[in-house]
Amino acid sequence: MTSAADFASSYRTGYGELVEPGSLQFVRLLPGPIERVWSWLADSDKRAQWLAAGDLPPQSGMPFDMYFDHASLTPDDVPAPERFRHEGGAIRTGHRLLRCEPPRVLVTSWGGVNEELSEVTFELSPQGDQVRLVLTHRRLARPATVLSVSGGWHTHLAVLQAKLAGRTPAPFWTMHQELEQDYAARLSQAASDAAPGDGPA
Repeated sequence: MTSAADFASSYRTGYGELVEPGSLQFVRLLPGPIERVWSWLADSDKRAQWLAAGDLPPQSGMPFDMYFDHASLTPDDVPAPERFRHEGGAIRTGHRLLRCEPPRVLVTSWGGVNEELSEVTFELSPQGDQVRLVLTHRRLARPATVLSVSGGWHTHLAVLQAKLAGRTPAPFWTMHQELEQDYAARLSQAASDAAPGDGPA
């Protein structure tokens, strides 16, 4: 049996990868069946338990809102970092449904108010009694945005994994702060590795 301590450290694995400039991708194996995992993406009440509430519209191309309430995601009283404390209660964000093919593909717009407009794709496929989730966040124009969504998605996915497995997730803001530090180091190293060398003398 996995202990709480084991799970508390397990979220610092499965880091998102830049699969192309401006496109960040996460891959997770989740307990199936696929219809169950789909419901945690598409159903407002279930999605509210790991990401944000908000009913999907009946057809692609239509707008919808999501409501983020980070304090409700995990049973802890760890305060939010200073830069998030202005949020208070639930935060409303506007989105557009771009593609919906139950129970395999869900694509929505992201951002567009205080950050550049981007796009998030969830893809599900069965793997035995598990389900492979591929989450790709595209059109991330700035390094600061890549860093911000890296820690955010990784933390939200850790909450989803825990709840699908019937476990209590680690405190949201504890995970978020640790993961954001990890991603800052990883992205900095990746940028350093990609920088051109001095060349021949």
